[in-house]
Amino acid sequence: MGCNLELEKLTKNINDVIQKKKTSLMFWGEFKTPPNPFVF
Repeated sequence: MGCNLELEKLTKNINDVIQKKKTSLMFWGEFKTPPNPFVF
């Protein structure tokens, strides 16, 4: 059970990081796109 709990915590942390990265990528994508459509 202890092992399972650690695994759950680790998975949650990884998911949080992925969410933050996605959010910041979306933010920067929206921020960069309007002035210059060629910036990807």
